[in-house]
Parts: sequence; structure tokens; C-alpha cells
Amino acid sequence: MSTEVIGYISPEFISRKTGKKTYANFSEGIRDEYEHNQRLDAMQREIDEAKIAIEREKEEAEREKEEVERQKEEAERQKAAAEQEKIKAEKEREIVRQENFKLKKALKLLAQQKPGEEVYKLMGITREELDQLINAPPHVV
Repeated sequence: MSTEVIGYISPEFISRKTGKKTYANFSEGIRDEYEHNQRLDAMQREIDEAKIAIEREKEEAEREKEEVERQKEEAERQKAAAEQEKIKAEKEREIVRQENFKLKKALKLLAQQKPGEEVYKLMGITREELDQLINAPPHVV
């Protein structure tokens, strides 16, 4: 078995801890290099973790933004529905007012055509109640 020289390893190296040229045994130089690599790996892991955390925060912010947008849209839909309901109720009130006005007018005409007890007896009310209906404002009828 023969030994072959592959290269020369110098016992001197620059210490990463102190930054000075040191003449020490080879294992101390390897240990220093190993520790330096471990620190570099730890820093790289921290950087990677920070990138992942930033990405998660971006995703969370995007989800929150989408949720706020959905809530705005829902509020707008509810507002529009409430407005439609309000318009519908106002139309119904106007129809009731018109019908009440027509009814009141018809009662006046009926009372004028057939004076006496016949009109309110047909309606099942007293003469005073008939007079109140005739003279009442439209929203009371």
C-alpha cells in the first residue's frame, strides 16, 4: 500500500473568532470552520423562517382584506334591500291612502244618496260612527 500526497495543509489559518493568523493544530481550524458554518446555517434558517412568516402575514392580510370586502358587499346588499323594502312599504301606504280616500268619498256619496238609518244599518255601525268615518282624515280610516 502506498501513500500519495494529495495536497499540503498548512497549520496556519486566520481565526474567524479573532481575525488573526494563528498557528494551531489542524483540528482547531476545522472546528472554527465548522462553528462558522453552523452560524451561517442558523442565520440562513432565521432568514428562511422570517420569509415564511412574512409570507404568512401577507396571506393573512389578504384574507382579512377579502373578508372586509365581503362584509362591505353584504352591507351594501342589506342597505339596498332595506331601501327597496322602504320604497315598497311607502307604495303600499300610498295605495292604502288612495283606497281610504276612495272609500271615504264613496261613503260620502252613499250618505248623500240615502240619508237616514239605511246606510249605517247596512254597514253595521251607528250614525255617529258613520259621521266619524266620513269626517276622519285618510290615515285613520
